[in-house]
Amino acid sequence: MLGMNTRGQARVALFLVLFTSLQVAGLASAQDTAATLVEQGLDLREQGDDEGALARFEAAYRLDPSPRTLAQIALAEMATSRWLQAEEHLTQALATQHEWIETNRVALNGAMAGIRDHIGRLQVEATPEGAELWIGGQRVGTLPLPAPLPRDPGDIEIEIRADGYQTQQQSVRLVGGQITRLVVALQAEGGDEPELVSADDATGTTSSGGGGLSIPGIVVLAVGGAAMVTGAVLLGVGFADKAALESPDGMPTWTESEQARADQVPVLVGAGEVALFAGAAAVVAGVVLLIVDGGGGDSQASLRNGRVEVRF
Repeated sequence: MLGMNTRGQARVALFLVLFTSLQVAGLASAQDTAATLVEQGLDLREQGDDEGALARFEAAYRLDPSPRTLAQIALAEMATSRWLQAEEHLTQALATQHEWIETNRVALNGAMAGIRDHIGRLQVEATPEGAELWIGGQRVGTLPLPAPLPRDPGDIEIEIRADGYQTQQQSVRLVGGQITRLVVALQAEGGDEPELVSADDATGTTSSGGGGLSIPGIVVLAVGGAAMVTGAVLLGVGFADKAALESPDGMPTWTESEQARADQVPVLVGAGEVALFAGAAAVVAGVVLLIVDGGGGDSQASLRNGRVEVRF
């Protein structure tokens, strides 16, 4: 009985050895085949057949998922204008410490920069948070997104949806190498439908005619007031020096320093008059701006932290 158990164990051990050997041989064969396919792909790329090369690289990667092969897939995708796939695959390859990747990292980083120049990115911020972003009829995720969304350049149709709010729709044009930002406050059901505004397309603060104080008017008014104060101070100093230097008998007998002060009196008085008149004109202009630009309907957009923020 003991002999039979020993023979059975020997058979199992022999089977495991054979099975492991077959696995090793199969792995080596797969790696050899993958290496051959990669070389074929490189030859096809030199011949200008990037589509054929991409098919070879993909077949090689299925046999042996090497970071080098993945990088070759990305470069072939770059050559065939598959920018999004190329960025994804090259990012994965660069995240490894593979010897071939390290040797060619500088060149691969340059390729990545070229790829990203052909990818537009969309960043959407919406109120309320948790609103859903849909692109081309497909749900992308909830807002805010963790990072700008990469997309091929061109026009895309987006929707922003939230329970209890009106669904907002707009066509957005993405530009390669740029981030297009949208900020929108959704309107509750039953309210007026707002428009989405692209922060990248806006050049400054826009409004429908005010809705409060005019910022330019306030600025001009403040500058005018400061100029008038400055002018009054200069005039006061000039006239004070003039009075202090006048001789009781009308015949000035000044020292050298007093003569220098006397020479400065006309300069101070002239500068004070200019500042005073300019300040008065600015105050008038500021008042006009406050009157003209301060009334009307509600403001539609404001510039905050370098972005156009739309409120409804």
